[in-house]
Amino acid sequence: MPYRYILFLILSFLSVISCKKSSESANSGFADFIGISSNTGTYDSTITIYAKNFSNHDTIELNGVPCSVVSIQGQDIVITIPKGAGTGPFTITDGTTTVTGPIFYFKYTSYVTTIAGSQDDGSIDGTGLSATFIFLDDMVMDPAGILFTTEYSDSSRVREVNSAGVVTTFAGNGQRGSIDGSPNVAEFEQLTGISIDASHNLYVSDYFNQKIRKIAPDGSVTTFAGNGSVGLVDGPAVSASFNGPTGIAVDSAGNVYVADNGNNAVRRISADGNVTTLTNNGFIALSNSNAPHSTFSFPWALCLDHHGNLLLGDRGYIWKITLNGSLSVFAGIGTPGFADGPANNAQFEQVEGLVVDEHYNVYASDANNFIIRQINPYGTVSTFAGNRNEGPGYGFTDIDGPWQTATFSSPQGLTIDKQGNLYVSDGYRVREIIVQ
Repeated sequence: MPYRYILFLILSFLSVISCKKSSESANSGFADFIGISSNTGTYDSTITIYAKNFSNHDTIELNGVPCSVVSIQGQDIVITIPKGAGTGPFTITDGTTTVTGPIFYFKYTSYVTTIAGSQDDGSIDGTGLSATFIFLDDMVMDPAGILFTTEYSDSSRVREVNSAGVVTTFAGNGQRGSIDGSPNVAEFEQLTGISIDASHNLYVSDYFNQKIRKIAPDGSVTTFAGNGSVGLVDGPAVSASFNGPTGIAVDSAGNVYVADNGNNAVRRISADGNVTTLTNNGFIALSNSNAPHSTFSFPWALCLDHHGNLLLGDRGYIWKITLNGSLSVFAGIGTPGFADGPANNAQFEQVEGLVVDEHYNVYASDANNFIIRQINPYGTVSTFAGNRNEGPGYGFTDIDGPWQTATFSSPQGLTIDKQGNLYVSDGYRVREIIVQ
């Protein structure tokens, strides 16, 4: 066989192989983003994802939540925004490879409703609007969906609200005092913060008794920390002193953190019962005239985020205290007022409730603006619920309805359920914010 013919056959074979490989490469490339038709929207709205190499076997998620694909026409993929997805990136997954795309800014919609309490001043058990409270402060929800809320008032009780809106008194006989014991014997003197540990024990800040009280699941009350005198004394819990304890949070190890309002400090009660004032050598700085950005003003709200950092709300700021001890401004400029927008330009009046959802959105009760604020994971502050221009103020009628028109009289404590709905202790009422 002539040499030139053999060479021709070899070259022809290589050419076929090369073309086949090129075709396979072009047709089997990973899906990737080109763009999106809009970077903001609400639940159930539709947008178009522009992507190359996308097939009906691929999946699209927003912030980890699957999106329904409405149609695929070439590079145009129309999808529906899923409920409660939150702000975050789109991703495309083909089963083995995930490609991250643009950030989508989820616009929550919410509806405010009253689940318990009337405008009458009292402390009467009952169902729904027939129950009465005397100025609620903080609240927490247990794993079974039961709400517990504190009364910052002369009655000073811990009230329980079940999923059917039935209100009962969980602890406290309604008299002012400092008595430990069974639920109907125990006495408090103006309760503020409340939190819960992994064993379902409640911890409450007893503001004028200068104590932290512990309430067992059966409602029996003991003094957890504080000798009852005003001061700033660390040491064993029984001999430590506080000055107006307010916000309270419990970590997974059983350590209790307290916003010590009158001392402008955050205190830590270890699981073995030792009280310390957290410093720059530990977690947080006390007021320091030489460092104005490390100065608290009327600290009240306190919560833990999903990384174990503390968030502290005061007059004009939300502070972040990291595990390595650094203190920074999470949101606010310190000057009381109102302004949405970037966190470092936002203004708050008085933050009296804080909670974090599963998508790392932080919610704050801005009491003197009569609204609930949201800080998304990308540092943008927005009004989440309540009309501050129509906020009636304490003692007036609250209005239920869509978030833009609903009003609050004195939003204080916040908690959240497994579906991402918020609950607010609001003056004489318990309000629910249904979130989509």
